[in-house]
Amino acid sequence: MAESKYWRVRINFRPTHEELSHEAWNRNEVGIWYGAWHAKELEPALKSRDALERLSRANRRAGLDWEISSTFLNLAKRFVGIESRDWVIAYFENSLHLAHVCSELRSSRSHPLNRKGEIFKFRKIRAKKSFSLDDLPDTFRLLSGVGRGNVFQPRGLGDLVALLGAASDEREVREQLRGKNLADFTELLGPASWESVCQAYLSLEHNFVPTGLRCGGTLPDLDIVGRRSTDGARIIAQCKKDPGPKPIADGFLKTLSGSRNNQKAFYFAFGGCSGEIPQHVTVIGRDEIAAWSKTKQGARYFKWLRGEQ
Repeated sequence: MAESKYWRVRINFRPTHEELSHEAWNRNEVGIWYGAWHAKELEPALKSRDALERLSRANRRAGLDWEISSTFLNLAKRFVGIESRDWVIAYFENSLHLAHVCSELRSSRSHPLNRKGEIFKFRKIRAKKSFSLDDLPDTFRLLSGVGRGNVFQPRGLGDLVALLGAASDEREVREQLRGKNLADFTELLGPASWESVCQAYLSLEHNFVPTGLRCGGTLPDLDIVGRRSTDGARIIAQCKKDPGPKPIADGFLKTLSGSRNNQKAFYFAFGGCSGEIPQHVTVIGRDEIAAWSKTKQGARYFKWLRGEQ
C-alpha cells in the first residue's frame, strides 16, 4: 500500500491577504480560488489543448481583467490530486490541524467564501484532529510558516509531519519522540532545526551571541555569525544536513581566506566531512552532537528539544 502524503494547505485569498483557514475548516472544507471558473469546468479544460484560455473565459464573463496563469493551473491540479489517504494540514489559532479529503472538487455560486468574483473551489474533509503548538516540541512551529504556496508538500519535514499523522494528540507525539534514541531523533530534524541545534551548541559551549544576523538563510555561505561573549572573538559557522560525508563547501572556505587570528570557524556537517579539513576549522557532525548530548548542558538542551518539561 502506498504511503500517505502530507499537504500543507493555506486557505488565504491572496488579493486581499484574507486568511480563511479557520472558516473553511469549521465547514469541513479546504479549498482554493484562482479565478471565476467553477469546479465542473476544470476537468474538461484539462482534457483540452487550451486549458488556460478556457478557464480565463470564466474570468472575463465575471468581469475579472486577468488571465489564468500556468502556475494557478498547476496548483489547482495539485489540489485535485490529493488522495483520500493523504493528510492535509492547516494552521490557525496557534495549532496545526490535520484531516483527510473525502470528496471531489466542488463549488457553488452562493458559497460564503467566494471572494471578489472568484469562486471558492473546495473539497470536503473528515477525520479532523488538532495539535496545539504550545504542547508540541518547538520544531513543529516550522510547519506553520514553511513554504509560500497555497498547496505544497513540506520538504525536509516529512518525518516530523508523519508523527502527527500517526498520533491522536500531543501526548502521543511526545511519547513517540521520547521513545527514539538520539540518532533516530536527530534524523527527524530538518535543515532549519539542525541549524537551531548548532546555534544552541555554540551558545552553550562557546558563549556565542548573534550580532545582527539571524541563523540560516541570510548569507549564502554562512549560517551563523556572531561573537564570543567572553572575549569578542568572531564565531562563524555553516550547517549542512546531508546524511553522508561531503567535502567542505568551497564558498565557506573562501570566507576563511586571509588572517583570522580572532575568529573561530565551525562546520556543522550532520553526516561528517570528506576530503581535507583545514586546521583552523572545527568540524562537528551527528557523532559529536551525540557525545555532547551526554554532557550536563547537552542533556538538558535535548530534553527541551524533545518538548519535555
